[in-house]
Amino acid sequence: MRTLVAREQKRRGKERWHALFVFGDKGTDALTLIKEFRARQHHEQAYRILLHDAFVDTVPSGYNKQSRNPDRPGFRKNAITLYAWLAGLAVNALTAFSASLPQRFKWAHPRTLRRWWLNFPADLYLTDRALFVVLHLRWFRSWWKQKVEQLNAKKLRLPWMDDRLVLYSLEPPLPESAEPSSAPSSAPSRVWR
Repeated sequence: MRTLVAREQKRRGKERWHALFVFGDKGTDALTLIKEFRARQHHEQAYRILLHDAFVDTVPSGYNKQSRNPDRPGFRKNAITLYAWLAGLAVNALTAFSASLPQRFKWAHPRTLRRWWLNFPADLYLTDRALFVVLHLRWFRSWWKQKVEQLNAKKLRLPWMDDRLVLYSLEPPLPESAEPSSAPSSAPSRVWR
């Protein structure tokens, strides 16, 4: 067994010492092994989020609550598998989203992402040919401006809404000039806030 000891220096307070026990690997450089060990934190964090925040261990509707026999609760394997799969996809989507954010939010916790990036007011305006999404942001306005330009360049359409074009904005839309194909016949009507 190979033992690596790493010292974590701090500006104030006690220094921390970490012992890393390596089995079956005598050739890999010590610094490479320590970097690999430090990278495990993201996997452990994802597991913790799935376990405690996505509740994968206590899946709702995972078993028949009306079962009269407590020895045979009647687990629904497909429900458990689907729930765990959807929770995993949601965590992966948030992780991928955090990779596109500024450096301090990379690998951020889902609650942090919700608080800083996903939970802010917006207005929806519906016209004959487009759906305008007006974002009312509190911070990181320059980052959102770039993302809005990228989203609008993709010319996203909603097939279930008569193939309306989705346009994002940081300011209220101007009905005469905001729609690319032609001006709408009337001013956009507000859907909800």
